[in-house]
Amino acid sequence: MKTIKLAIVVLGLSVFTLVMSWFLVLNVYAYFIDDAPYVVGDWFYIADIVFVFLFYSLASFVVIKITKLPPFIAALPVGITGFAMNYIEMGGVSCLGVCGPPLWYDLSSLLKHLSASIFVSLIVLYRQKGQTESAKPSFKLPSLKMQLLIFALPAVCIMLWGRLVFSNTGNDTKTVSMYSKSLEEDRKVMVYLPSGYDENKKYDVLYTLDGESFQSGILAAVTARILASTGFIPQIIIVAIDGQGQRKRDFNLANAKATDGRDLSGAASVFYTFLTSELIPKIEETFSTTSQRLLSGHSFGGIFTAFAFTENPESFNGYFAFSPSFNDNDQLVEMFKATLNRASNNTFKNTAAMDNYFYMNLGIEGGDMRAAFKQAEIALRDQSPAKLQSKVSYSALPHALIMVPGFFDALYSYYQIRD
Repeated sequence: MKTIKLAIVVLGLSVFTLVMSWFLVLNVYAYFIDDAPYVVGDWFYIADIVFVFLFYSLASFVVIKITKLPPFIAALPVGITGFAMNYIEMGGVSCLGVCGPPLWYDLSSLLKHLSASIFVSLIVLYRQKGQTESAKPSFKLPSLKMQLLIFALPAVCIMLWGRLVFSNTGNDTKTVSMYSKSLEEDRKVMVYLPSGYDENKKYDVLYTLDGESFQSGILAAVTARILASTGFIPQIIIVAIDGQGQRKRDFNLANAKATDGRDLSGAASVFYTFLTSELIPKIEETFSTTSQRLLSGHSFGGIFTAFAFTENPESFNGYFAFSPSFNDNDQLVEMFKATLNRASNNTFKNTAAMDNYFYMNLGIEGGDMRAAFKQAEIALRDQSPAKLQSKVSYSALPHALIMVPGFFDALYSYYQIRD
Protein backbone atom coordinates (compact mmCIF):
# COMPACT_ATOMS: atom_id res chain seq x y z
CA MET A 1 0.00 0.00 0.00
CA LYS A 2 2.82 2.38 0.84
CA THR A 3 4.39 1.73 -2.56
CA ILE A 4 1.12 2.62 -4.28
CA LYS A 5 0.83 5.79 -2.21
CA LEU A 6 4.35 6.84 -3.10
CA ALA A 7 3.77 6.07 -6.78
CA ILE A 8 0.62 8.21 -6.77
CA VAL A 9 2.48 11.11 -5.14
CA VAL A 10 5.45 10.91 -7.54
CA LEU A 11 3.25 10.61 -10.63
CA GLY A 12 0.92 13.36 -9.46
CA LEU A 13 3.77 15.76 -8.71
CA SER A 14 5.40 14.95 -12.05
CA VAL A 15 2.22 15.83 -13.95
CA PHE A 16 1.67 18.89 -11.77
CA THR A 17 5.22 20.08 -12.54
CA LEU A 18 4.61 19.62 -16.26
CA VAL A 19 1.34 21.56 -16.19
CA MET A 20 2.69 24.40 -14.07
CA SER A 21 5.90 24.74 -16.08
CA TRP A 22 3.96 24.98 -19.32
CA PHE A 23 1.51 27.46 -17.83
CA LEU A 24 4.23 29.71 -16.44
CA VAL A 25 6.84 29.41 -19.18
CA LEU A 26 4.52 29.67 -22.16
CA ASN A 27 2.65 32.64 -20.76
CA VAL A 28 5.90 34.44 -19.96
CA TYR A 29 7.10 33.78 -23.50
CA ALA A 30 3.80 34.96 -24.97
CA TYR A 31 4.04 38.21 -22.99
CA PHE A 32 7.57 39.07 -24.08
CA ILE A 33 7.67 37.44 -27.52
CA ASP A 34 7.25 40.64 -29.56
CA ASP A 35 9.86 42.54 -27.52
CA ALA A 36 12.34 39.67 -27.33
CA PRO A 37 11.62 37.43 -30.32
CA TYR A 38 13.30 34.10 -30.97
CA VAL A 39 16.27 34.75 -33.22
CA VAL A 40 19.38 32.63 -33.53
CA GLY A 41 21.83 33.53 -30.77
CA ASP A 42 19.33 35.73 -28.93
CA TRP A 43 19.28 35.73 -25.11
CA PHE A 44 15.72 34.44 -25.30
CA TYR A 45 17.01 30.97 -26.21
CA ILE A 46 19.29 30.92 -23.18
CA ALA A 47 16.58 32.30 -20.89
CA ASP A 48 14.22 29.53 -21.99
CA ILE A 49 16.70 26.77 -21.12
CA VAL A 50 17.73 28.31 -17.79
CA PHE A 51 14.17 29.07 -16.69
CA VAL A 52 12.89 25.54 -17.31
CA PHE A 53 16.05 23.97 -15.83
CA LEU A 54 15.60 25.93 -12.59
CA PHE A 55 11.88 25.13 -12.42
CA TYR A 56 12.47 21.40 -12.85
CA SER A 57 15.35 21.50 -10.39
CA LEU A 58 13.04 22.94 -7.74
CA ALA A 59 10.31 20.41 -8.54
CA SER A 60 12.76 17.49 -8.39
CA PHE A 61 14.04 18.66 -5.00
CA VAL A 62 10.48 18.92 -3.62
CA VAL A 63 9.58 15.40 -4.80
CA ILE A 64 12.72 13.97 -3.19
CA LYS A 65 11.98 15.63 0.13
CA ILE A 66 8.28 14.81 0.22
CA THR A 67 8.61 11.14 -0.69
CA LYS A 68 11.92 10.37 1.07
CA LEU A 69 12.63 7.97 -1.77
CA PRO A 70 16.19 7.57 -3.11
CA PRO A 71 16.90 10.77 -5.09
CA PHE A 72 17.06 9.27 -8.57
CA ILE A 73 13.91 7.18 -8.08
CA ALA A 74 11.97 10.22 -6.86
CA ALA A 75 13.31 12.86 -9.26
CA LEU A 76 13.69 11.02 -12.57
CA PRO A 77 9.92 10.63 -13.19
CA VAL A 78 9.67 14.43 -12.99
CA GLY A 79 12.39 14.88 -15.60
CA ILE A 80 11.16 12.05 -17.80
CA THR A 81 7.62 13.49 -17.90
CA GLY A 82 8.90 16.86 -19.04
CA PHE A 83 11.33 15.27 -21.48
CA ALA A 84 8.64 13.10 -23.08
CA MET A 85 6.24 15.99 -23.59
CA ASN A 86 9.00 18.24 -24.91
CA TYR A 87 10.02 15.49 -27.36
CA ILE A 88 6.45 15.24 -28.64
CA GLU A 89 6.04 19.01 -28.90
CA MET A 90 9.31 19.44 -30.82
CA GLY A 91 8.25 16.88 -33.42
CA GLY A 92 10.71 14.15 -32.47
CA VAL A 93 14.31 13.53 -33.49
CA SER A 94 13.57 14.17 -37.18
CA CYS A 95 12.79 17.80 -36.33
CA LEU A 96 16.03 18.54 -34.47
CA GLY A 97 17.79 21.52 -36.02
CA VAL A 98 15.49 21.68 -39.05
CA CYS A 99 12.15 22.95 -37.72
CA GLY A 100 13.22 26.47 -36.82
CA PRO A 101 15.61 26.82 -33.84
CA PRO A 102 19.28 25.80 -34.22
CA LEU A 103 20.41 22.28 -33.35
CA TRP A 104 22.25 23.31 -30.18
CA TYR A 105 19.07 24.84 -28.78
CA ASP A 106 16.92 21.85 -29.72
CA LEU A 107 19.31 19.43 -28.00
CA SER A 108 19.60 21.62 -24.90
CA SER A 109 15.84 22.14 -24.79
CA LEU A 110 15.18 18.42 -25.15
CA LEU A 111 17.44 17.53 -22.21
CA LYS A 112 16.80 20.44 -19.80
CA HIS A 113 14.18 18.54 -17.77
CA LEU A 114 16.16 15.32 -17.39
CA SER A 115 19.41 17.16 -16.70
CA ALA A 116 17.72 19.15 -13.92
CA SER A 117 16.45 15.99 -12.19
CA ILE A 118 19.85 14.30 -12.51
CA PHE A 119 21.67 17.40 -11.27
CA VAL A 120 19.47 17.74 -8.17
CA SER A 121 19.69 14.01 -7.43
CA LEU A 122 23.49 14.20 -7.46
CA ILE A 123 23.48 17.25 -5.17
CA VAL A 124 21.14 15.56 -2.68
CA LEU A 125 23.20 12.37 -2.70
CA TYR A 126 26.33 14.38 -2.01
CA ARG A 127 24.70 16.23 0.88
CA GLN A 128 23.32 13.01 2.34
CA LYS A 129 26.76 11.45 2.39
CA GLY A 130 28.00 11.20 5.95
CA GLN A 131 24.71 12.36 7.48
CA THR A 132 22.91 10.20 10.00
CA GLU A 133 19.27 9.22 9.69
CA SER A 134 18.40 11.39 12.71
CA ALA A 135 19.78 14.44 10.96
CA LYS A 136 17.50 14.03 7.99
CA PRO A 137 14.26 16.05 8.00
CA SER A 138 11.14 13.91 8.12
CA PHE A 139 8.03 14.57 6.14
CA LYS A 140 4.68 12.99 6.76
CA LEU A 141 2.85 11.74 3.70
CA PRO A 142 -0.71 12.94 3.17
CA SER A 143 -3.38 10.43 4.08
CA LEU A 144 -4.41 7.94 1.43
CA LYS A 145 -7.87 9.55 1.26
CA MET A 146 -6.35 12.96 0.57
CA GLN A 147 -4.02 11.57 -2.08
CA LEU A 148 -6.92 9.90 -3.86
CA LEU A 149 -8.91 13.09 -3.70
CA ILE A 150 -6.09 15.22 -5.07
CA PHE A 151 -4.77 12.89 -7.74
CA ALA A 152 -7.02 9.94 -8.49
CA LEU A 153 -10.42 11.64 -8.62
CA PRO A 154 -9.44 14.29 -11.23
CA ALA A 155 -7.69 11.57 -13.23
CA VAL A 156 -10.83 9.41 -13.23
CA CYS A 157 -12.96 12.39 -14.28
CA ILE A 158 -10.60 13.16 -17.15
CA MET A 159 -10.64 9.54 -18.31
CA LEU A 160 -14.43 9.38 -18.19
CA TRP A 161 -14.69 12.63 -20.11
CA GLY A 162 -12.19 11.35 -22.67
CA ARG A 163 -14.16 8.13 -23.04
CA LEU A 164 -17.31 10.14 -23.69
CA VAL A 165 -15.64 12.41 -26.25
CA PHE A 166 -13.80 9.68 -28.13
CA SER A 167 -16.61 7.13 -28.04
CA ASN A 168 -17.52 5.77 -31.46
CA THR A 169 -15.05 8.06 -33.24
CA GLY A 170 -13.04 5.07 -34.41
CA ASN A 171 -16.20 3.17 -35.39
CA ASP A 172 -17.25 6.01 -37.68
CA THR A 173 -13.96 6.06 -39.59
CA LYS A 174 -13.49 4.89 -43.16
CA THR A 175 -10.24 4.47 -45.10
CA VAL A 176 -10.25 5.63 -48.71
CA SER A 177 -7.35 4.64 -50.97
CA MET A 178 -6.83 5.80 -54.52
CA TYR A 179 -4.18 6.10 -57.20
CA SER A 180 -3.27 9.66 -58.07
CA LYS A 181 -2.41 10.27 -61.70
CA SER A 182 -1.00 13.71 -60.93
CA LEU A 183 1.25 12.47 -58.10
CA GLU A 184 1.85 9.09 -59.78
CA GLU A 185 1.44 7.20 -56.51
CA ASP A 186 -1.15 5.64 -54.24
CA ARG A 187 -2.64 7.94 -51.62
CA LYS A 188 -4.70 7.23 -48.53
CA VAL A 189 -7.09 9.32 -46.46
CA MET A 190 -9.03 8.64 -43.27
CA VAL A 191 -12.63 9.82 -43.36
CA TYR A 192 -14.18 10.59 -39.96
CA LEU A 193 -17.95 10.46 -40.35
CA PRO A 194 -20.24 12.26 -37.89
CA SER A 195 -22.07 10.21 -35.28
CA GLY A 196 -25.21 8.72 -36.81
CA TYR A 197 -24.07 9.43 -40.36
CA ASP A 198 -27.11 9.34 -42.66
CA GLU A 199 -26.69 8.97 -46.42
CA ASN A 200 -29.96 10.84 -46.89
CA LYS A 201 -28.45 13.95 -45.31
CA LYS A 202 -25.67 16.11 -46.72
CA TYR A 203 -22.62 17.22 -44.74
CA ASP A 204 -19.97 19.91 -45.11
CA VAL A 205 -16.42 18.56 -45.43
CA LEU A 206 -13.21 19.64 -43.70
CA TYR A 207 -10.02 18.46 -45.43
CA THR A 208 -7.06 18.36 -43.05
CA LEU A 209 -3.42 18.04 -44.13
CA ASP A 210 -0.97 15.86 -42.18
CA GLY A 211 -4.00 13.79 -41.28
CA GLU A 212 -1.91 10.89 -39.99
CA SER A 213 -0.95 12.93 -36.92
CA PHE A 214 -3.13 13.05 -33.82
CA GLN A 215 -3.35 16.86 -33.90
CA SER A 216 -4.56 17.04 -37.50
CA GLY A 217 -6.59 13.84 -37.60
CA ILE A 218 -8.54 12.58 -34.64
CA LEU A 219 -8.26 15.91 -32.79
CA ALA A 220 -10.08 17.62 -35.65
CA ALA A 221 -12.75 14.89 -35.63
CA VAL A 222 -13.27 15.06 -31.87
CA THR A 223 -13.37 18.87 -31.92
CA ALA A 224 -16.02 18.84 -34.65
CA ARG A 225 -17.99 16.25 -32.70
CA ILE A 226 -17.90 18.32 -29.50
CA LEU A 227 -18.97 21.51 -31.28
CA ALA A 228 -21.74 19.69 -33.17
CA SER A 229 -23.06 18.00 -30.01
CA THR A 230 -23.32 21.39 -28.30
CA GLY A 231 -25.10 22.93 -31.28
CA PHE A 232 -22.39 25.42 -32.27
CA ILE A 233 -21.76 23.87 -35.69
CA PRO A 234 -23.56 21.33 -37.87
CA GLN A 235 -22.28 17.79 -38.12
CA ILE A 236 -19.44 17.64 -40.65
CA ILE A 237 -17.21 15.06 -42.31
CA ILE A 238 -13.47 15.20 -41.64
CA VAL A 239 -11.13 13.98 -44.39
CA ALA A 240 -7.64 13.50 -42.90
CA ILE A 241 -5.09 13.28 -45.72
CA ASP A 242 -2.12 11.06 -44.87
CA GLY A 243 1.09 12.92 -45.71
CA GLN A 244 2.96 9.65 -46.38
CA GLY A 245 6.28 11.36 -45.60
CA GLN A 246 5.97 13.79 -48.52
CA ARG A 247 4.97 17.01 -46.78
CA LYS A 248 8.04 18.97 -47.91
CA ARG A 249 7.36 17.98 -51.53
CA ASP A 250 3.59 18.38 -51.36
CA PHE A 251 3.27 21.61 -49.37
CA ASN A 252 6.10 23.81 -50.67
CA LEU A 253 6.17 25.83 -53.86
CA ALA A 254 8.58 25.18 -56.69
CA ASN A 255 11.94 26.94 -56.17
CA ALA A 256 10.93 28.01 -52.69
CA LYS A 257 13.63 29.21 -50.32
CA ALA A 258 13.37 29.95 -46.61
CA THR A 259 14.35 33.37 -45.30
CA ASP A 260 17.52 31.81 -43.87
CA GLY A 261 18.54 30.54 -47.32
CA ARG A 262 17.47 26.89 -47.02
CA ASP A 263 16.24 25.27 -50.23
CA LEU A 264 12.66 24.11 -49.62
CA SER A 265 11.56 23.63 -53.19
CA GLY A 266 8.52 21.41 -53.58
CA ALA A 267 5.63 20.60 -55.89
CA ALA A 268 2.62 22.22 -54.20
CA SER A 269 0.91 22.86 -57.53
CA VAL A 270 0.90 19.12 -58.28
CA PHE A 271 -0.55 18.30 -54.86
CA TYR A 272 -3.15 21.04 -55.38
CA THR A 273 -4.20 19.30 -58.59
CA PHE A 274 -4.50 15.98 -56.74
CA LEU A 275 -6.56 17.59 -53.99
CA THR A 276 -8.99 19.55 -56.14
CA SER A 277 -9.24 17.36 -59.25
CA GLU A 278 -8.92 13.85 -57.82
CA LEU A 279 -9.50 13.61 -54.07
CA ILE A 280 -12.44 15.99 -53.68
CA PRO A 281 -14.43 14.41 -56.56
CA LYS A 282 -13.71 10.98 -55.05
CA ILE A 283 -14.98 12.04 -51.61
CA GLU A 284 -18.07 13.74 -53.02
CA GLU A 285 -18.83 10.67 -55.10
CA THR A 286 -18.42 8.29 -52.15
CA PHE A 287 -20.11 10.24 -49.35
CA SER A 288 -23.12 12.49 -48.97
CA THR A 289 -21.69 16.00 -49.03
CA THR A 290 -22.75 19.59 -49.51
CA SER A 291 -20.81 22.06 -51.66
CA GLN A 292 -19.23 23.57 -48.53
CA ARG A 293 -15.53 22.68 -48.34
CA LEU A 294 -12.97 23.67 -45.71
CA LEU A 295 -9.18 23.22 -45.77
CA SER A 296 -6.84 23.19 -42.76
CA GLY A 297 -3.10 22.86 -42.48
CA HIS A 298 -0.38 23.32 -39.87
CA SER A 299 3.15 24.71 -40.38
CA PHE A 300 4.12 23.51 -43.89
CA GLY A 301 0.46 22.56 -44.22
CA GLY A 302 -0.39 26.15 -43.32
CA ILE A 303 1.80 27.27 -46.20
CA PHE A 304 -0.13 25.03 -48.57
CA THR A 305 -3.45 26.27 -47.18
CA ALA A 306 -2.41 29.84 -48.02
CA PHE A 307 -1.10 28.70 -51.41
CA ALA A 308 -4.44 27.02 -52.23
CA PHE A 309 -6.10 30.32 -51.38
CA THR A 310 -3.85 32.22 -53.80
CA GLU A 311 -4.20 29.56 -56.49
CA ASN A 312 -7.99 29.79 -56.55
CA PRO A 313 -9.98 31.25 -53.62
CA GLU A 314 -13.10 29.48 -54.89
CA SER A 315 -11.60 26.04 -54.24
CA PHE A 316 -12.71 26.14 -50.59
CA ASN A 317 -15.20 28.16 -48.58
CA GLY A 318 -12.93 28.32 -45.55
CA TYR A 319 -9.18 28.21 -45.04
CA PHE A 320 -7.61 27.42 -41.63
CA ALA A 321 -3.84 28.05 -41.45
CA PHE A 322 -2.41 27.01 -38.07
CA SER A 323 1.03 28.51 -37.37
CA PRO A 324 1.79 28.77 -41.11
CA SER A 325 5.55 29.03 -41.63
CA PHE A 326 5.48 31.84 -44.20
CA ASN A 327 9.19 32.29 -43.51
CA ASP A 328 9.81 28.92 -45.16
CA ASN A 329 8.67 30.28 -48.52
CA ASP A 330 10.08 33.56 -49.75
CA GLN A 331 7.34 33.96 -52.39
CA LEU A 332 4.15 33.21 -50.53
CA VAL A 333 3.48 36.39 -48.55
CA GLU A 334 3.76 38.47 -51.72
CA MET A 335 1.49 36.03 -53.56
CA PHE A 336 -0.97 36.29 -50.68
CA LYS A 337 -0.97 40.10 -50.86
CA ALA A 338 -1.39 40.02 -54.64
CA THR A 339 -4.42 37.73 -54.37
CA LEU A 340 -6.08 40.07 -51.87
CA ASN A 341 -5.35 43.07 -54.09
CA ARG A 342 -6.80 41.34 -57.15
CA ALA A 343 -9.98 40.59 -55.23
CA SER A 344 -10.21 44.14 -53.87
CA ASN A 345 -9.88 45.49 -57.40
CA ASN A 346 -12.53 43.06 -58.74
CA THR A 347 -10.15 41.42 -61.22
CA PHE A 348 -11.37 37.89 -60.53
CA LYS A 349 -13.67 36.49 -63.22
CA ASN A 350 -16.14 35.35 -60.57
CA THR A 351 -17.20 38.22 -58.33
CA ALA A 352 -18.10 35.72 -55.57
CA ALA A 353 -14.52 34.45 -55.42
CA MET A 354 -13.87 36.13 -52.08
CA ASP A 355 -17.16 35.29 -50.41
CA ASN A 356 -15.32 32.99 -48.01
CA TYR A 357 -13.30 32.85 -44.79
CA PHE A 358 -9.60 32.82 -43.89
CA TYR A 359 -8.37 31.95 -40.39
CA MET A 360 -4.78 32.11 -39.11
CA ASN A 361 -3.28 31.57 -35.68
CA LEU A 362 0.21 31.56 -34.19
CA GLY A 363 1.81 30.23 -31.03
CA ILE A 364 4.97 31.39 -29.30
CA GLU A 365 7.07 31.22 -32.47
CA GLY A 366 9.25 34.26 -32.97
CA GLY A 367 11.97 35.65 -35.22
CA ASP A 368 11.51 35.35 -38.99
CA MET A 369 8.44 33.16 -38.63
CA ARG A 370 6.60 35.72 -36.53
CA ALA A 371 7.69 38.60 -38.76
CA ALA A 372 6.42 36.87 -41.90
CA PHE A 373 3.15 35.93 -40.17
CA LYS A 374 2.59 39.56 -39.20
CA GLN A 375 3.03 40.65 -42.81
CA ALA A 376 0.23 38.31 -43.82
CA GLU A 377 -1.87 39.53 -40.88
CA ILE A 378 -1.44 43.17 -41.94
CA ALA A 379 -2.41 42.27 -45.50
CA LEU A 380 -5.59 40.55 -44.26
CA ARG A 381 -6.43 43.58 -42.19
CA ASP A 382 -5.67 46.31 -44.73
CA GLN A 383 -6.08 44.74 -48.17
CA SER A 384 -8.98 42.29 -47.83
CA PRO A 385 -12.03 42.76 -50.07
CA ALA A 386 -15.33 43.44 -48.37
CA LYS A 387 -16.70 39.91 -48.82
CA LEU A 388 -13.71 38.11 -47.32
CA GLN A 389 -14.19 37.32 -43.63
CA SER A 390 -11.05 36.64 -41.63
CA LYS A 391 -9.73 36.12 -38.13
CA VAL A 392 -6.19 36.12 -36.68
CA SER A 393 -5.51 34.63 -33.26
CA TYR A 394 -2.49 34.23 -30.97
CA SER A 395 -2.09 31.58 -28.26
CA ALA A 396 0.52 30.92 -25.58
CA LEU A 397 1.17 27.43 -26.92
CA PRO A 398 4.12 25.76 -28.66
CA HIS A 399 4.16 25.14 -32.39
CA ALA A 400 2.93 21.54 -32.37
CA LEU A 401 -0.10 22.18 -30.14
CA ILE A 402 -1.53 25.29 -31.75
CA MET A 403 -4.28 23.21 -33.40
CA VAL A 404 -5.82 22.47 -29.99
CA PRO A 405 -7.45 25.92 -29.71
CA GLY A 406 -7.19 26.40 -33.48
CA PHE A 407 -9.80 23.86 -34.56
CA PHE A 408 -12.27 25.07 -31.92
CA ASP A 409 -11.77 28.72 -32.79
CA ALA A 410 -11.72 28.27 -36.58
CA LEU A 411 -14.75 25.98 -36.84
CA TYR A 412 -16.80 27.95 -34.34
CA SER A 413 -16.04 31.34 -35.91
CA TYR A 414 -16.58 30.05 -39.46
CA TYR A 415 -20.08 28.79 -38.70
CA GLN A 416 -20.94 31.85 -36.63
CA ILE A 417 -20.12 34.06 -39.61
CA ARG A 418 -21.86 31.74 -42.04
CA ASP A 419 -25.05 31.67 -40.00
